[in-house]
Amino acid sequence: MSAIQYHPPRLARRILAGCLPPWDREHLMEDYEACFQEMAEEKNIKQARQWYVKQCVKTIPGYLGYRFAWKTGMLFNYLKVGLRNIGKQKIYAFINIGGLALGLSSCLLIFLWVQDEWSFDRFHSKANRIVRVAGEMRRADQFISGPYSPGPLGAAIHEALPDVEQYVTMNTISGFWTVKDADRFIENVHICLTTTGFFDLFDFKMVIGDGKTILEDAGSIIVTEELAHRIFGEEDPLGKTLEVNRRDYQIAGLMQNVPENSHLQFDLLMSARPLLDHPVFSSWQYSGFHTYLLLQTEVDRDVLNTKMTDIYKERMPNIEGKLYIQSLKKIHLYSSFTRRDYAVTGNSRSVAVFSVLGLVILAVACINFINLTTARSTARAVEVGMRKVMGANRRMIIRQFFSETFILVCLAMGLALCIAVFLLPVLNRFSEKDLTLKFMNIWIPIIAVGVLWFLTAVIAGSAPAYVMSRFRPSEVLKSGPFRGPGRAGFRRLLILVQFGLSVALIIASFVIHHQLRFIRSKDLGYSRDNLFIMGTVGGFYNNFEGYKAEFLSHPGVESVALGFQPIWDQIRTTSPDWEGRVAGQELAVQCYAAGYDYFGTWGMEVVQGRPFSKVFATDTANVLVNEAAVRMMGLEDPIGKRVTVDGTTGQIIGVVKDFHHASLHHAIQPIFFRLMGSAGFAVKLRSFNEETIE
Repeated sequence: MSAIQYHPPRLARRILAGCLPPWDREHLMEDYEACFQEMAEEKNIKQARQWYVKQCVKTIPGYLGYRFAWKTGMLFNYLKVGLRNIGKQKIYAFINIGGLALGLSSCLLIFLWVQDEWSFDRFHSKANRIVRVAGEMRRADQFISGPYSPGPLGAAIHEALPDVEQYVTMNTISGFWTVKDADRFIENVHICLTTTGFFDLFDFKMVIGDGKTILEDAGSIIVTEELAHRIFGEEDPLGKTLEVNRRDYQIAGLMQNVPENSHLQFDLLMSARPLLDHPVFSSWQYSGFHTYLLLQTEVDRDVLNTKMTDIYKERMPNIEGKLYIQSLKKIHLYSSFTRRDYAVTGNSRSVAVFSVLGLVILAVACINFINLTTARSTARAVEVGMRKVMGANRRMIIRQFFSETFILVCLAMGLALCIAVFLLPVLNRFSEKDLTLKFMNIWIPIIAVGVLWFLTAVIAGSAPAYVMSRFRPSEVLKSGPFRGPGRAGFRRLLILVQFGLSVALIIASFVIHHQLRFIRSKDLGYSRDNLFIMGTVGGFYNNFEGYKAEFLSHPGVESVALGFQPIWDQIRTTSPDWEGRVAGQELAVQCYAAGYDYFGTWGMEVVQGRPFSKVFATDTANVLVNEAAVRMMGLEDPIGKRVTVDGTTGQIIGVVKDFHHASLHHAIQPIFFRLMGSAGFAVKLRSFNEETIE
């Protein structure tokens, strides 16, 4: 025997030992090492090591084939036993699968809504660098905030600050407008006026035409595919003429429909240059535009806010307030202003609440599954004991119960998808969205469902598998099921948690129900029932009284009045002078345009005085005010008091009962109503009748 002891490579030895069958591993390893030692003595150590590595490589395919066959066989065995147990306990399976399915479907629907809320404006490739300019200004004793800015602001910021790469100035005409095609009026058209940098910032897709070039022409417009189809059907819209605000424009471009998850919503895009060149609208005193900036990659936003405010105060030194930027991705969920936002906005707190609600519902469903499964452990105790007697170890028992859990969760997920598809239209009506489950088009729902299925199976299957794998065969087969320490306490804890979460869900449901009932039943101070809002176009505006008489000749029409709905954003905010004003007292009021019969048409109550009337020619200078204005003006008897608005002096002829002109979160502001022209009017029907509407 050689005095020198040679050793094979360590890694190869470990791999070889792992690939050999456990029952004969020791003898085979002794034979391999003896052959290695003999070869090293007769030849050399290098050839011996090469031979040993070859033997190691040769054993790997056989080992993998054996493991695959064994694992596959065991997997099929687990699935077969699992399906057999489910078939034996149909009521139990129905309750378990149904409970999980309801929880999963609720969680899935909530996820779809939350994902849609978070997805707003994230489709823009430059979304991380796009910001919107907002402001907070002090007018009289009030702070007024909103995403509005003067028209020249964007150009001034771009010129003065190198951190700003590009800017866009736009004006989204609030509400719905009417455009005219030949002799037809097209209602409910969103119009957006913007500058040429629009397509440099935003990724709205053009179908035909160069958007930047078209916006340089004040006489050209771009329409969406949806608007083009509404007006022209299958005809080519390019080159056609539309009348907008009593002026003809030529359609020079066609773009894809604006995605629903965009805070900007419009049907028609046109140049804002004529508006910006107007002496009134180009003034720094007019803050009716929206300014967007494209920033460089790394910008100190606090410093930028300070510099923007300085630029603004250089032109408007008497204004007290500040400007600040708002990230594009945060506009939808994190916008809260005193002035009504033109953007489609949501609420981050609602998203957080519903996210937690979805997780709580899923947790209740999982705990319910765990309780039902562990409660049946006595019926499965003998089975577990026999499996252990026949050689099954704890890992195999855990795999068996996990496989059954995965089958149940898989069936529950399939049922949950069916329930979600069935309830999705209800959710869409409630949320006023168009959510879909198009798994072939988007990967997010697929990944979400897969993750949800896996997490549910792991969470719901862990406790039952752990509890049942602890059964001791000797105690189970002798005297019944093993009751390990803490098992009853664990189940009691789960039941307590489930009960607590269920109570919380019930309370939350009652709160949400009462909130919804409050919103539906809250008296806003005006009525929108059987009302239609339309825009005035061309000759319609000039001959409104004639068209009004034609409307009223129809027996189904109750009244017609100029002026948009009471939640219409103010024409402007102004500071009036009035009789009885205390020296130094200032008041910022919102001015609304209202025609004859406006208050009756909208169901608004005039609590003192009278509404506008054709009998009094002086009403063109007179005003009506709301109760909030009377309180802030400090007037005990406002009727007949002199008031001056924008240089026009008249009298207060009436007081309108306070109404909610903005969100219920905001206090009612002082409002003046003036008899003046409006770009819209309202028609009130006696009843909602399709024949009358046509």
